[in-house]
Amino acid sequence: YEKANPEDISFKWEITQFDRLKRLNVLRKSSDGKVEAYPYIISETTNKLEPTNPNRRKDRLYCVAIDSNTQECTWTINDAFVPTGNHKFEIELFANNNSQEPSDTIAVKNTISIEPEPLPVIQDFVAPHISYRQGEEPILLSWNILNPNQIKSIKINSISQTGSSRKIANYNFPEQIKQICPTFKEEQKLLYCDNVKVGFLPVGNYTFELKIVPKQQTSEKIVQTSNTVEIKPKPFEIAYFKINGQQLKSGSTYLYPHKSGVPSFVKLTWLVQGGNDLNVELLPIGVKKPTNGSFNYSLPSDTQRQTLTLKATNQIGETKSYSIIVQPLKSNNPSTQEYLTEENEINNIDPITIDVLEPIEILPKPN
Repeated sequence: YEKANPEDISFKWEITQFDRLKRLNVLRKSSDGKVEAYPYIISETTNKLEPTNPNRRKDRLYCVAIDSNTQECTWTINDAFVPTGNHKFEIELFANNNSQEPSDTIAVKNTISIEPEPLPVIQDFVAPHISYRQGEEPILLSWNILNPNQIKSIKINSISQTGSSRKIANYNFPEQIKQICPTFKEEQKLLYCDNVKVGFLPVGNYTFELKIVPKQQTSEKIVQTSNTVEIKPKPFEIAYFKINGQQLKSGSTYLYPHKSGVPSFVKLTWLVQGGNDLNVELLPIGVKKPTNGSFNYSLPSDTQRQTLTLKATNQIGETKSYSIIVQPLKSNNPSTQEYLTEENEINNIDPITIDVLEPIEILPKPN
C-alpha cells in the first residue's frame, strides 16, 4: 500500500460458536516491535461486536450471520491511519467464560507493507521583487512545493553577499502554512504560496534559502535558493544649507566684507532629511557633522575665493552635496559687516546687515 494513494486494508474471517464470544482484538505488530490493539466487545443491547472506544477509532468491523452459530466478519482500516513500514496482523478471540486469556488466535500469513508518500519537491522558489528600500515594505517570497503532506516544517534563511546566513522564518505544517497560504487544502498535491511577507533586512544584497524538514527521516536535503534581492538605503536629500540665515542656490557666490588683518565669521546651518546611517561632512573642514546642525566658520583673511560644501553619504557610497562660494569684498567699516551675494548686486537689492562676532583687537603700529 502507498500513502500517496490512500486505500482500505481489509481482512475477512469466520467465527464459529459465535454465541460463546465475549470480546475480540485485532492486533497490528510493526517491524519496530510496537503493537497496537483494536478491541471489540459483544454489546449487551445489540448482541453485536462494537468498538470499545468508538469516538477515537478509524477502523471498522462488520459481521453477518452465515448460519445459526457462525458469522463472517470483515475488518477494514485505511492505510492513511497505519504507520509507514511492515506490519503483521493477528486476531484474538476471548470466550465469555474466560475473558482474560484468548481462546483462539490466528495470524495473517502475509506481511502488509505501507510505503511512505514521496518526499516533498520544491518546484519553484522566487523573490518576485528584486529591489526594496530599507524599512519601507517587507520582503516577499513565493514558492511551489509538490507532495506537501510530507512537510513537517518550512524554514527560510537569508544569505548576505558575504555568505553569512540568518533564519528569518519558520512555519510548521499545516497550521502555520494555512495562515500564510490561505488557499491551501490538505488534500491538495501542490502547495502554492504567493507573496509571503518575511520581514525586513539591512542594506545589502541577499539570496534566500528555503529548506523543507520532512515528516519522515531522510538523509536527502530538500533545499532551494532564490534569486538575488537588493535592499537599498532610504532616499535622502539636503533640505537646506544656509549662510547667515540665507538660503542660496547651490553654486551661488556669497560676498563678504574684507579688511586686511581682520577675521570674519559666518554662521552655517543645514538640514539633511531621510536616509539612515548618513555621514555628513562640512568641507573643507572635513569633520563629521550631525544631519541637523550649525557651525560658526572663520572666513579666510586673504582675497581668495573659497568653496564651502555640505556633503552627505549613505551606507553604499551614494552622495549628495550642496556648495556655496564665498568671496571677500573690501570694506572700510570694521564695526559692522554687510553680507552680500552676487544675486543681490545684480538685482540691486539692498544687502542684509546683521550683527557678527566682535573683531579681534589690532595692536597699534606706526604709519
